[in-house]
Amino acid sequence: AWSYFDRLTDPGTGLVPATAWLEDGKILSYDFATMWDTASVILATISAHSLELIDKVEFQSRLTLLLSSLADQPFAGLNLPAGLSSTTGGSPGDKRYDASDTSRLLAALKILATYAPADFPIEQIVSRWELGKTLRDGVPQTASGVRFQSAYRSNYAGYLGRGFEQWGFEVASPYSISTDLSGFDARIATLHTAARLGPIGTEPHLLDRVEFGFSEPAFAMSEALFAAQFAEYQKTGQLVCVSEAPINREPWFIYQGFQLGDVEAPWTVETLDPSPRFTTRGFRRAVSMVSSKAAYLWHFVRPGEYTSQLVDHVRQNASIPSLGFAPGVPSAPHVTRPSYSDVNTNGVILQAIAFGLNGARPAIEWRA
Repeated sequence: AWSYFDRLTDPGTGLVPATAWLEDGKILSYDFATMWDTASVILATISAHSLELIDKVEFQSRLTLLLSSLADQPFAGLNLPAGLSSTTGGSPGDKRYDASDTSRLLAALKILATYAPADFPIEQIVSRWELGKTLRDGVPQTASGVRFQSAYRSNYAGYLGRGFEQWGFEVASPYSISTDLSGFDARIATLHTAARLGPIGTEPHLLDRVEFGFSEPAFAMSEALFAAQFAEYQKTGQLVCVSEAPINREPWFIYQGFQLGDVEAPWTVETLDPSPRFTTRGFRRAVSMVSSKAAYLWHFVRPGEYTSQLVDHVRQNASIPSLGFAPGVPSAPHVTRPSYSDVNTNGVILQAIAFGLNGARPAIEWRA
């Protein structure tokens, strides 16, 4: 997994392209990165240092360069982190502001600040951004055009709030649960709320565990998802492990998930493109996969026979020389194995391994 970063880090910016692929014997890349992508680079580098894949000098030099390349942009009269950056230092990408990506970056910066508190000016970087003005009644806002709207539109909402909370922002819970409920009753109520927000996938709920320790909603959803995946495997004999992933065809990115309460068609594939051609059964079959990063997350968060099978399957079928791991192994036997990789797959795999080898302690507790 580290080979993706070792080979593709831009020497001028320290940033890493979102995706890369093999073509005619060459490695080509999409040289842009979101804040989520850049957070994965930070967390991958922390993990690599923790695993002793790189020494302290390389750890410091890589992240010093990367942090100096974090760009700002004006949006709706506010100074905010740039939503999309050129990893080569070329022309900037489209202006955008996404609260989910911002939260992931905030989470990574807080973990870095606690891991190596004397090495980097993290507080100065975060203080540049007027993030408090993007919250409305405690709800993080995402920009749509020139307008802000609630970022609580999916089950990424719980993880989204945790990144902001790390920096002292008061964030409202997306899961409205009565304070009279506790234990099993509270978890059931959480799942009812989660069902209304849409499907659940491995990310971000297991990232919650690996980075900060489970919140109650993340634990409830991860347990429900694991039970559903294992039940499907017992029923069909087919490995099931769902998460988000880039694909090598339009619309280029998918969100695999499990829809709580849907008896007829619980396993979903969603895209940001609403075109009907991406909602067909044939499309879902063609792009469904056993997620590589999710397999590693499950293996280290919930070790057992089934999660060992998932990791073995990924090791045998998703490895790409010089690029780490493909995003997943196609579920349909007739679909060609991917020859492309991405920063988040390899970054999360490194996080999961470092989590396991640090005694299953969340990253916020690691120290250099």
